[in-house]
Amino acid sequence: MWILYVVLALIALYFYLISPSWKHNETITAIGRQDLAHRGLHDNAAGIPENSLAAFQRAIDHGFGMEMDVQLTADGQLVVFHDAETLRMTGVSGRVSKMTLAELRELRLLGTDERIPTFGEFLSLIRGQVP
Repeated sequence: MWILYVVLALIALYFYLISPSWKHNETITAIGRQDLAHRGLHDNAAGIPENSLAAFQRAIDHGFGMEMDVQLTADGQLVVFHDAETLRMTGVSGRVSKMTLAELRELRLLGTDERIPTFGEFLSLIRGQVP
């Protein structure tokens, strides 16, 4: 009977060791030994909105890999934006998939000068500088 308890304890220990950390940082996530900046290394209070070129540049400057979100516009362009709706980040209501790139270019992120970047702009900025 004691062997069963030892086996169960070893199984529990195994799952504990392989499980992801319960700690979660909204901006930086550790994957293995690599830090990833969630939606870029953003800081809304400092005027660096998530999924903005400024947030991605900040992540590059710190050597972090990045997670970001890509959506398709009504005219078939790829933009880097998390929400399906624009309201939370721009103050203007609209669906990304129902708006053209030109319409999205008029919007600013959290009242800053930052706008919704295209996926091409993101790739041009990154240029293989980070993992």
